[in-house]
Amino acid sequence: MSGQSQTSVCSYTENDFYLTVPRWRDGAQVNLRGFQAGTAFDSQLQLGWNEAKRKGCFRYDLDNLDTRILAGKFGFLAQLNINRAQQRRHPQTIQSLTQPFDHTQFNFTQIKQDEILFELRRSQMPSPNRHLVIINVSPLEYCNSLLVPSIDSLKPQILDASGLRLAIETVLLSASPSFRVGFNSLCAYASVNHYHFHIFYLNAPLYLETVSVAYIANDCYEVCDYAVPGFTFQLENGDIDRLVNAVMRVVVQLQSLLVAHNVFITRGAAFGEFNPISYSTVRVFLWPREPADDDKDKTAFNVACCEISGHLPVKEEAAFHSLCEGQVVDALRKACEQTYHNVRAKIFNC
Repeated sequence: MSGQSQTSVCSYTENDFYLTVPRWRDGAQVNLRGFQAGTAFDSQLQLGWNEAKRKGCFRYDLDNLDTRILAGKFGFLAQLNINRAQQRRHPQTIQSLTQPFDHTQFNFTQIKQDEILFELRRSQMPSPNRHLVIINVSPLEYCNSLLVPSIDSLKPQILDASGLRLAIETVLLSASPSFRVGFNSLCAYASVNHYHFHIFYLNAPLYLETVSVAYIANDCYEVCDYAVPGFTFQLENGDIDRLVNAVMRVVVQLQSLLVAHNVFITRGAAFGEFNPISYSTVRVFLWPREPADDDKDKTAFNVACCEISGHLPVKEEAAFHSLCEGQVVDALRKACEQTYHNVRAKIFNC
């Protein structure tokens, strides 16, 4: 990666955080392209991504993705993205949750300068590390990019507190309920063993934004009434440290148990509350799961962070048209349900 001095910077302070965002309107139409939001972060992300598209930096165009909302309780959103399945970079071979960084394999310091959107920098907390936002050349959705914490440190794909905090802060920099962040651990469909998060807009409501929860312990809750159980956490009174600590208490246990996991971060309703006008929290979902299949190409969709959240990039046209809610629920449960119950019993003794 050359031309570091040419990289633009998105500087921010905690005064730039939006703790509350407007809620989806009842009956709002799904609009997956060209969403515009008003914060400096949103503008810089969208303008940079659109410019990269104009320059031809992506492997394919997203403009004409067929999209359907599956009939049923959970409103799963399926998108036919054959190009991603066929043209994405071949995933690296991952054999362990603790697999070390391999300097001989592809990493994000090797990308072209045109693929870098900006450096994300917190003004009040200067750091020698560069946190970059780069395009995903095989995008899932509008503005799908990769948030790469401390890119030059060459960290493996292992979730830590500093990276999680950066991911949560990134959500708070957007004023849109459609902005999402996802993380796949090794053995959970991470394709590159270089620490990164997916960021993107999905301009449609997800069931998880308002799903009911039950308290377990230590600021950790359990997802109820969804296709698959999982752990969930929320931002309370803007206390990011408290949220990060709560999530990492469980993540560290999963890492010590060598349990693969997926994370999804989104705006949502505060637990136990209903506000018809706005979303007042950030929800973090954490799913322990079985190790992913070695061959990612044999199924209609992967069960990774997006899919478990209810957003399904589908690889085959026939599967896209025939897919139903029951099939999705079965796939999610097969990947996550038993592992979740086993882990819950070990961590919380219940």
